[in-house]
Amino acid sequence: MASNPADTAQQNERRAIIIAMIVAIAAFMQMLDSTIISTAIPGIARSFHTDAVMIGSGVVVYVLAASIVIPACAWLSDRVGGKRLFVWSVAGFTLLSMLCGLSPNLPAFIAARAAQGVTGALMSASGQLILVNSVDRASLLKVMNISTAPMLVAPALGPPLGGLITDTLGWSWVFYLNLPVGALGVCAALWFLDATPTRQRPFDLTGFLLNASTLCALLLGLEQMSREGRFLWAGGGVAVAGLVLGILAIRHMKRAEHPILSLAPFAHQTYRVASGITLPLVRIPIGALLFAVPILLQVCLGYSAFWSGVALFGHAAGDLLMKLVMTRTIRKFGYRSTLLVALTLMATGLCATALIGAQTPFAAILALMFASGCARSFVMTGLNTLAYADIKREDAGSAVTVSQVVMQLAAALSVSMTVLLIQASGFLRAGAGAPIQAADVQLALLVLGGVGFLGLPSLWKLPRNAGHQLTSR
Repeated sequence: MASNPADTAQQNERRAIIIAMIVAIAAFMQMLDSTIISTAIPGIARSFHTDAVMIGSGVVVYVLAASIVIPACAWLSDRVGGKRLFVWSVAGFTLLSMLCGLSPNLPAFIAARAAQGVTGALMSASGQLILVNSVDRASLLKVMNISTAPMLVAPALGPPLGGLITDTLGWSWVFYLNLPVGALGVCAALWFLDATPTRQRPFDLTGFLLNASTLCALLLGLEQMSREGRFLWAGGGVAVAGLVLGILAIRHMKRAEHPILSLAPFAHQTYRVASGITLPLVRIPIGALLFAVPILLQVCLGYSAFWSGVALFGHAAGDLLMKLVMTRTIRKFGYRSTLLVALTLMATGLCATALIGAQTPFAAILALMFASGCARSFVMTGLNTLAYADIKREDAGSAVTVSQVVMQLAAALSVSMTVLLIQASGFLRAGAGAPIQAADVQLALLVLGGVGFLGLPSLWKLPRNAGHQLTSR
């Protein structure tokens, strides 16, 4: 007896939602881990009898270790299978979280954080790849919507929760918090995810080394550029070296028979526009907002950390709320129209944060942050799903990995650019070493908020039916 198409569609949709929720568990754990540690750093420093700057090495080494392994994510997924890689990386991340909490000294802590960065990168990339490959294109918009929601909640919960846990239970429990979450993720993945096929292809060692070196140099250089004095010039030199290595990496990937990362996804206009052009131009102003607004409110305008957190939570709340109408809106108006309007509103809202001053009522600040968060929701979900509209299954690994790389680099660049603009404004206003004033941060927010408008021309050139496979239009 033939199965009812309506029943089959409902079963597929339920399965897609389950997959999205499993990936969301891992995403929540990783994002919470990266934000919760910020308020635990002073406690960790006291425990190891060192200063907070040295503990900050545990944050930097996490990012650098992740950047080394990211280029190999697609190859590893093909080699061992997406499900197996996801389960291993979630289990490894969870185990290494426990080792971080048990670390008896600083070297052991840094080593555990480096290994945790490796598993975190694999967990994130393999989870996204499972989403893209395990659901049909018509369900991708809905499942992406579900899987990204925890990434908005975790940054808002992380700092206050980390402070509370550190003050009451001790900093080790900041990492032990991952144990039940990780265990749940492993069990759910083993139970519900289907086995994924493997594909044997040679390992491109040259491409891996070039890509990994490029990412390390760029991320380390941008991190150094966000510091003052000689670090600025040293970081600039390292970043330039990273650009040179990047050119060599791209040249190699074009010529290699089996490149570690395929450039085939860029042949599709939807991927090229969404992931290659617009996504970094969007991530820069968003990162600038999240970094600069707390500085403006706390350092320049005298708000407490709590009220600064409330403002950022308003931004995340707007993003979360729009998830409820995301699928229907994009299905009704299409990707091109929705993204053009949403990006215009988001960039306008981010530029408007430059108007926040001492006389601005907090209610107006909260409303502005909420509105920009609403627009951001459509932009980020729209771009992250449109990118995979035309991607073939064999190219999905490279497409996901490259998108992960772009987001990491854009996030680092947003912080560096914000710091450089604030420092340049202060230098022009009062010379070297000038204390930060509201005008300096406002200038950075205005300039970097305007970067978002640069993504509009490429979106305008998209065909009106771009992404129609995802909307069932």
